[in-house]
Amino acid sequence: MEVEMTEKDIYYELEKFKREPDYKNELSLYDALKKTAFYIPVVSAGRKIGIASLKKDGKEEFYPAFSSADEIKKWPFELKETRKLYFDDLKHVMLEDGRDIKGIVINPFGKAILLGNAQIERIETVTSGMSLKKTQGMRGAIRLYYPEYVPDGLESGLKFFFQSKKNEVQSVYLYQAKRNEGDSLHWMFIVKFNGTKIELFPKLAAVIQLYMNDGQVFELVKYSDELKFSMAIKPCIVYEREEAVK
Repeated sequence: MEVEMTEKDIYYELEKFKREPDYKNELSLYDALKKTAFYIPVVSAGRKIGIASLKKDGKEEFYPAFSSADEIKKWPFELKETRKLYFDDLKHVMLEDGRDIKGIVINPFGKAILLGNAQIERIETVTSGMSLKKTQGMRGAIRLYYPEYVPDGLESGLKFFFQSKKNEVQSVYLYQAKRNEGDSLHWMFIVKFNGTKIELFPKLAAVIQLYMNDGQVFELVKYSDELKFSMAIKPCIVYEREEAVK
């Protein structure tokens, strides 16, 4: 069982890395970040739930994350709800956010730590060997291709994961995709489900990541009625709920 880290651990590892910025200390710092459960201010608009954001210099938006109950008490705005999310969960929510979120700021009203998107990508590369970047989802022109292959073990892994979510997830479609002629293909998972991305996608991404090779990139997109018109190419179905099979 992994030990949950605290803000004391984060700042200790940060100062150690500043004194001696080698790979070992960098990895220790990132490990502390990934094992910390952060308090996150949540905002709601009707039935939609999202993460509150802060603007740096009135322009760039960042997610605020607080490393303790004492730190989130410094939040100067109305606070109706908070959630505790680990770094990986928050990172995946940020990548799926429609806003142009530039990163995460830890303890913004205390001893702040600013992590831009490039730094977050570096954390992912160092700790898992994968590159994680924000994509535009289905906005704009995109080319979809039937996948040349399905990663080994992916289908059985998804089936096992979705056993506890049978009433939530109906289908998962897999494509290879790219936006521009010179781009490399990446995996695109289109998920047909009831619920919110903030609840499902971080956990699903963690499962899919287990079946990715080093350097592979994937994105998760929620299925919608508008989206089906972009799915002219027959999809590869990597998961389908038994009741959903016609």
